[in-house]
Amino acid sequence: MNTIFEQMGGRYVQSGDYLIPDLTLPDAEQRPIGKYGRIRLDYLKEHWPVIYNQLILSGKLYTHLGEIEQTCQARWIG
Repeated sequence: MNTIFEQMGGRYVQSGDYLIPDLTLPDAEQRPIGKYGRIRLDYLKEHWPVIYNQLILSGKLYTHLGEIEQTCQARWIG
């Protein structure tokens, strides 16, 4: 009998006598995070913790911070 987790495509890993759900985050795109990305990270942590957690759990945090960094650099130079 499959569990709902297995029916949705999840799988378990044997650890000793226990079956533990194999939960992994999706691979995130690595972009350089500079000054403006770090400022945005601190702002999200302090003022928008729910959005910060959603970005972490979806694996999109560093993509978002890289986009912020790229946009700010383009506006600063351009």
